Amino acid sequence: MNVYLDSGQRLTLDNQYVIGSGGEGTVFRLPSDPNIVYKIYENPTTDQDLKLRAFLQKNFNLSNLVAAPKFLVLNGRNKVIGFSMPFFGGTKAIRELANRKYRNTMSVDNRIVSNIMVGAARELKNIHQQGLIIGDLNDLNVLFDSSDVRFIDVDSWQFDQWPCPVATENYLDPALYNLDLTNKPSFTTDNDWYSYAVMLFRSLLLVHPYGGTHPTIRTLPERAMKKLTVFDSAVTYPAIALPPEVISEDLGNIFSRYFQRGWRGVFPVEELEKFKNSLIKCSSCSADYPSNRRQCPVCKEQNKAVITTTLPGSVSLRRLAGITGQIVYNKLDGETLILVVVEKGVAVLYMIDLKQVKKIPLFPYEKGMRFEASTKLLVVNSLGKEELEVYEIGEQITFLGKSITDVYSVTQNAVFRVSEKSLFRMIGSNLIQTEFVNGFSLNKSLRPTVDHLSWFAMSSTGPVCFAGFYRVLRQLFFWMYQDGRSIDLAVPQLENGEGLVDLSVKFSSENVLILRKTKKKGEDFILFDLFDKFGRVLCSTRIRAANLPSDRIHGIAFSRGKILFPTDVGAVRYDPMTNEANSFSATAKVINSSHTLYPFGQGLLLVDETSVNYLTLN
Repeated sequence: MNVYLDSGQRLTLDNQYVIGSGGEGTVFRLPSDPNIVYKIYENPTTDQDLKLRAFLQKNFNLSNLVAAPKFLVLNGRNKVIGFSMPFFGGTKAIRELANRKYRNTMSVDNRIVSNIMVGAARELKNIHQQGLIIGDLNDLNVLFDSSDVRFIDVDSWQFDQWPCPVATENYLDPALYNLDLTNKPSFTTDNDWYSYAVMLFRSLLLVHPYGGTHPTIRTLPERAMKKLTVFDSAVTYPAIALPPEVISEDLGNIFSRYFQRGWRGVFPVEELEKFKNSLIKCSSCSADYPSNRRQCPVCKEQNKAVITTTLPGSVSLRRLAGITGQIVYNKLDGETLILVVVEKGVAVLYMIDLKQVKKIPLFPYEKGMRFEASTKLLVVNSLGKEELEVYEIGEQITFLGKSITDVYSVTQNAVFRVSEKSLFRMIGSNLIQTEFVNGFSLNKSLRPTVDHLSWFAMSSTGPVCFAGFYRVLRQLFFWMYQDGRSIDLAVPQLENGEGLVDLSVKFSSENVLILRKTKKKGEDFILFDLFDKFGRVLCSTRIRAANLPSDRIHGIAFSRGKILFPTDVGAVRYDPMTNEANSFSATAKVINSSHTLYPFGQGLLLVDETSVNYLTLN
């Protein structure tokens, strides 16, 4: 489409230039000016027009860390449909700091987190000094890189008579619950600092301050209203979180003031700096912890877990392997679990089955390396590159050669998968199978794709099956490929105002399950779309995340159309067709939220940070 800047410049926007989207619209980046992006509203309103014009007239003195609107974007009828703003390349959303896998892959520790969040606090003060209030401050609209934070979604910020009309439930100050935020300005700077404190807490401990599991009060907002924090004696502290002792007592007291006693005010960032300067690194597990702690809290918690685990009579647990290091890749390939573990700076390949554990040292690990592996092939991709290195797996690994693949524009990650003898990648608008036989590579085109706007997943147990999508503006169109047949999948499109947060695909011998985590009007939803092996729809449901046994869409087991969630009260089986959940109480002492689950043999594989176990029900 042709659009115009208020400066008079004409631009042509095309789907190939899409780099992201949210609930309101789509973001484009043109090759002619890679430092600027253009946000185009899906359903532009008069209020957005007037507010953007008022924002530009104020001429706020904002730093280059803020993606402030620069020019208005108009359609052919001179109506405002969006705006231009600076592009922040090479950044990730703050939510990744609370993601164990990301932290392991990118070697992020709490010293790095503290440094990032000190910068966020300083910039938040600068924003407030300009008479602006963010309002909807959350872990998706603050970005970070190795040295700085960046603030986006500035068009929703509150100033003068213009309200911030949206809020993210898990970051909203409970004092503002049930208010109509669209009616008038409702936020204060104190509300922003509450949201900042939530973000900092989650980034340091990997859990929301009102997270965990309470026996009777299920939802996070209910616990926030009652000030029942994750540290309350009635709440089960999540195993996936870091131990509370990794933060200092002084920092813990500040969090207690915010979340247990209801205090509001500017976060004392000098205490965060003091905490950062007190950190030392554990020589065993590489975790950061305050120097006045007698021992590493992470190691202490892991040792305690090993010592205190007891098994009910109806469950058997067999330890298959111990892990020393950080797991950066895991996959079940047939009857073999494949891990890549970083041990003292070296990537090590683990191949684990019921009979043996095979370990192959690979090479020095580089931050951000991505892996795909089968029992025969290993493919390595360096951070931010299209190039792939292909290795054959034997007693050692043998280099077979290099290849390239397409990069998905939204995540900026190379897209590739591996089967026993083949590499699957996207190149030249096609999904390509490259088979390696006796030192030769044979290429075969499987189906068309869309350059830089396509992604796919592949089954690794049972018949080889692919499921993927291509993007058109903010919507995704899904397909399935199996046995030479390509099928379009009837996956419902997102609703107006709904944005995609995360996506996962699960396979079984009979089904394909597409899971989407979305956000609409500040609430998180999980969308389940279940298909049979012929691509026929079995169910399409949308469930509020707070009403599910878990909001996880990764690390869950899937078999026979059912999901098995690892929770801190054991395994919970969920049927997306009926919305029924059933707990396995016998697993309560052996399965928790830190586990990744795989259906395996007659039971389950349990993978956590320190071990791989095989669980069966007697």
